[in-house]
Amino acid sequence: MTLQNSADPFGQWEAMLTPEVVRGRLIRSGLFSLGYELLESAVIGRLRDFYADFTDCELRPGGDYRKAVLALDPKGDGDALRASLAWLVDSDVISEEDRNAFWRIKAARNDVAHDLAQIVGGSKPESFDQLFGDMLRLLNQIQRWWVINFDAATDPAWDGVEIDPEEVTHGTSMIMQILVDVALGDEDLAGQHLRLFQAELKNRQPPT
Repeated sequence: MTLQNSADPFGQWEAMLTPEVVRGRLIRSGLFSLGYELLESAVIGRLRDFYADFTDCELRPGGDYRKAVLALDPKGDGDALRASLAWLVDSDVISEEDRNAFWRIKAARNDVAHDLAQIVGGSKPESFDQLFGDMLRLLNQIQRWWVINFDAATDPAWDGVEIDPEEVTHGTSMIMQILVDVALGDEDLAGQHLRLFQAELKNRQPPT
């Protein structure tokens, strides 16, 4: 469902007073904000941890992080987000097109953060439909790269095991997709996740 902008104030009020319309806008806005936060964390967090130094019983960004990542900021300001995206492009984790898609996703998220009242009221159109898929795809793409090239590569249990990239789904991406299915999917799709969980829980309970 894409809600288009309307110059008709009566139509906007009618939509604002329709529970399913308002709920839908709020749910989609909330999911989009959550998805963006997870995506930005995937872009910055894993890379920062990879180059972190273990100091005083905690991980802290060190000199290698500044040299290998922050120095890549195209504007030369050491911005972690711009620099991390540049590192991911240079390392062929994402493409230049993917980076452009990220900035469009961030712009839409900023609309949610600053213009939520207008979105809920219907005076500003949503751009979620064309961006939600890109957001989920990028989240899984980046997380998958780390799983294959770092987690599995440094785990002896995976020695000699051939990994099909298409079969790798990170837990964060899986949880986000489940939330989308539950919140926005039809009742049958949403119910499948609950029934599977309940069946698994029942199987784990010791017999009486």
